[in-house]
Amino acid sequence: MEKIDGYLVDREFIGTEFVLYLIKNEIKFKIRIKHDTRVARRRNGTAPARNFFRNLARGEVIQLRGQRVVWGQKLSVTGTRLMSGESLIILSPDASRVTAIPGDDKRRWEIETLFKGLKSQGFDFEATHLTELDRIETLLALLAIAFCWAHLLGEWLHEQKPIPIKSHCRPAISIIRYGLG
Repeated sequence: MEKIDGYLVDREFIGTEFVLYLIKNEIKFKIRIKHDTRVARRRNGTAPARNFFRNLARGEVIQLRGQRVVWGQKLSVTGTRLMSGESLIILSPDASRVTAIPGDDKRRWEIETLFKGLKSQGFDFEATHLTELDRIETLLALLAIAFCWAHLLGEWLHEQKPIPIKSHCRPAISIIRYGLG
């Protein structure tokens, strides 16, 4: 039987109760937090998480010394400055678990892109009125095939005529949207 190694959680799924549940059930996790999340200082008081990592160079990763109280729990806090210039701050119950943050975030972003492609930015899966499990499974199988086809077509189109890059250094549209035409 396969076992889940842990959860990589985005900012929308956070809070005291959720973190407490994960800790009580000994579920490993890494949670990306919002920049204004309050983090305990070493001596007294709290500060927004962004204050601890604002001077990082791009690509630099720093883990705060010792565990810090966030949402009432003692957690390891690690931050990095991505190549885009954005800071990324991760909480984990175990300091040794927080490695390869940019790689983990890339994997999380790939999943986010998949969800966007299946939902609002592509196939509009949320608009289905299906309620029977076997029909939903069939629809998901068809969407998976269509998603793969659109992705492959988008990659091919991108090789023929590259997607323009906007001033914020991101593509004007996703590979999926490009493939969907």
